[in-house]
Amino acid sequence: MRTPGSKPWSETGERWLSGHLFYGPHAHPESGDRILLDVVGPFVRRSLERGWISRYFFIRYGELGPHLRLRLCGEARVLEEEVGPALEEQVGSVLSAELRGSPRGELPEGAVRSPVEALVWIPYHPEVARYGGPEGVRLAEEFFFRSSEAVLDCLRRLVPGDRAQRLGITLMAQVAALGAFTRDPAEAALLASRLRDEFSAVARPDGGGAELRRRFDEGYERQAAALGGRVEAVWEAVGEGAELPAPMDGYLAATTALRDGIHALLRERRLRPGGAAVEGREEAHRALVPSYVHMNNNRMGVSNNEESFLSHIVQRTLERSTAAAS
Repeated sequence: MRTPGSKPWSETGERWLSGHLFYGPHAHPESGDRILLDVVGPFVRRSLERGWISRYFFIRYGELGPHLRLRLCGEARVLEEEVGPALEEQVGSVLSAELRGSPRGELPEGAVRSPVEALVWIPYHPEVARYGGPEGVRLAEEFFFRSSEAVLDCLRRLVPGDRAQRLGITLMAQVAALGAFTRDPAEAALLASRLRDEFSAVARPDGGGAELRRRFDEGYERQAAALGGRVEAVWEAVGEGAELPAPMDGYLAATTALRDGIHALLRERRLRPGGAAVEGREEAHRALVPSYVHMNNNRMGVSNNEESFLSHIVQRTLERSTAAAS
């Protein structure tokens, strides 16, 4: 039996159903894109149109083997009777044989295997402390939905195999998100550095991080004019309220709505990342923004080291702009 999450993490009492779609043993880095475009995208669009779900989001993951985690929010009965069987049918009939995989290792407690080997139902446990408490996680889930919509649109536009295009779009999204939360380039540079250090080997104490940072510096110096110019252009466009090209316009709107919600919770002292109250916007941004940006980068299919390099570019560019202005 597919069991939606037992706790209603939305004000309407809706639940989440979480399906893990495993890639095949010969999967390549873009296999997740194909599953998203061929299986997930059409399925969530149909489910939204039929009113089966109110929102969804996905992430890419490697534990137990490479897979996509698809979270679907709706009424518990509809999730059990309509959404679950429909996703099993979609995966079974659309997912090509060469992309099908299965979990490697012991499944967590509560997992239920579906009739399709590549799909396993595993309960979703929201990261309440990470995203600021119950109200903060609801804001995050709404943002994850809109982020997932924007990423699916981006993936449809990507030239297959063009890594530079993927990284360029991801860089634009990162700058847009930072620019939505703060117009202080020094604060944005600090947030970029936290993102760089938190999710890659740059901050490793064994010395490997120093070598990686040296390579990042060399890469930045080689591409400062082109990549730095792109960072500055997006930063200025966000500050001026200029319209970004689709689908970045939708992503920026989603980030702006998230910012407003987070700031409202902060004013009302109802924001508690890590279970502790925060004082002021900058502290809240440091606690939350790197995770928001990281999860969008994950959806775009960039590696942790690629993400770290992009964050390094953003940090160096904004620091250079700050120094030039002072």
